[in-house]
Amino acid sequence: MNKPDYDPSHPTTQYARDVVEGKIVAGKWVKLACQRHLDDLENAHERGLWFDERAATAVFRFFALLRLAKGKWAGKPFKLEPWQKFVLGCAYGWKREDGLRRFREVHLEVARKNGKTEVAAGNSLYLLVVDGEQGGEVYFAATKKEQAEIAFDAAAKMAAKSPILVGRVKVYAGSLVHAASGSKAIPLGADAKTQDGLNPSGISRDELHQWKGRDFWDVLETATGARSQPLGLSITTAGHNKFSIWWERRERCLMMLSKKLDDDELLALIYTLDEGDDWTDLANYIKANPNLGVTVRIEELAKRCEQAKQTPGAVNAFKRLRLNIPTDSAERWIDEEQWAKCRDPIDEAELRGRKCFAALDLSQTLDLTALGLIFPPTGADLRWRYIVRHFLPKDVVRQRSEKDRVPYDQWAAEGLLILTEGNCVDYAAIKLRVIADALVFQIVALAYDRMFALPVIQELQDEGIECIPWGQGYLSMNAPTKELSRQIASGELAHQGDKVLDWEAGNVCIETDAAGNVKPSKRRSGEKIDGFAAMCSGLGVALLKNHEAPTTAGMLEMDEELASMLWGDS
Repeated sequence: MNKPDYDPSHPTTQYARDVVEGKIVAGKWVKLACQRHLDDLENAHERGLWFDERAATAVFRFFALLRLAKGKWAGKPFKLEPWQKFVLGCAYGWKREDGLRRFREVHLEVARKNGKTEVAAGNSLYLLVVDGEQGGEVYFAATKKEQAEIAFDAAAKMAAKSPILVGRVKVYAGSLVHAASGSKAIPLGADAKTQDGLNPSGISRDELHQWKGRDFWDVLETATGARSQPLGLSITTAGHNKFSIWWERRERCLMMLSKKLDDDELLALIYTLDEGDDWTDLANYIKANPNLGVTVRIEELAKRCEQAKQTPGAVNAFKRLRLNIPTDSAERWIDEEQWAKCRDPIDEAELRGRKCFAALDLSQTLDLTALGLIFPPTGADLRWRYIVRHFLPKDVVRQRSEKDRVPYDQWAAEGLLILTEGNCVDYAAIKLRVIADALVFQIVALAYDRMFALPVIQELQDEGIECIPWGQGYLSMNAPTKELSRQIASGELAHQGDKVLDWEAGNVCIETDAAGNVKPSKRRSGEKIDGFAAMCSGLGVALLKNHEAPTTAGMLEMDEELASMLWGDS
């Protein structure tokens, strides 16, 4: 086909030129994506491809007719930013010689709070209403239906608020319906009981880095075969699992942008810092946050950066969520130097009668069990004091020492482990230890893992000790984990400094979910963190019972979780 004439000032092309010429600051991978567009304007006709500027402009006009439904932009038109026009312009403007869309997959990777959810919602509404697909099926896909419903709810609210869609789109509890074309849009989770009979014309894949395997991807991808121009949009922040569909697709995107493979049906935009960039330099942040100054405030990023530098285990979460930098899943939480400064042994007799919160991290068979005792500040003692008792069955000490290559036998000889009789956990002995401590200290409440609702818990309750179930997931552990980090960094925590707890301090890592919530984790099975799990659970109950709100950082993260679909700061 002959080379068409193109308008160099078209918003899609203008953005590409501004990035390549350095007028807009962008990272390597965005520059390559923009250069690809400019190169294709010159050469793609040789491959039977052309850029339909009118089709791209039509998408921009459709978005301008939409009304945002949340936050301070509620009721206002959806004003696309230049980078968003580039993504959508390329996705809908590039055509094959037969007039059908060129791109089948769009991979958009960008830091949090840059409006991914609203773009996905508007894109799905366009596919539902304007695309012209009869009996279209548009899916909001995620690992769980609840996650998929975030973008679906944003689209539903947008449809209800936008005059152009009122009367065209029917909003139901679990679907959006465009009667004129017989098309529907619904949320779909990988946890659905059945995924048979799908025939997607459009797919919005949310937070791809959270997808565990590739099965759900394959189900959706193979189901599009009957459609003439299906479009899949994957929106995500960076992840940390290199054995995932996110990493596989990301690597393909990078290879395509580097011209190491050809894929004319893949469009990739990855907003992230370049290798070697200083992650603390605010000037680099626009590379990962193209909506900087619109929905992302530099002041907020600067504050988060300072918190990350001062908080153990927070650096990777900041890099991944705020700068879209892939990180390792295993990030050491406790800074060795800060932990050492918190060592302050105290005679337990001096704590007699003092208010205390306890937690049991129970094991099932041969592992360590930990009892944490947490003493809030009082009077002249301004530090939170932590005592952790570790239990291990006597008959497995040598076996565990050899298997895990950990000196349990030496620690037992030094009296750092409480050995119980037999070759499995002796819950009766643990119960007696808790009761003995309750006679010395004023135990207000004891936390325990819901998974271990054992008779020992009921027996402790019968002894008059209030026992509170405490989950080990993000919801329960986020606030106490962040507060424990703050106490360590500020030196407000005091621990006995025994070798077992020091060993666990080197094992414990931080896991972070998409909303920035954290919880303790470990890298390998032999590296135990039972003591720190007990410390976090006990601190959680202490915060609850003392009617203390979570730390400011924790509250902000939880607010962001609830407002993850909003177009802007809450």
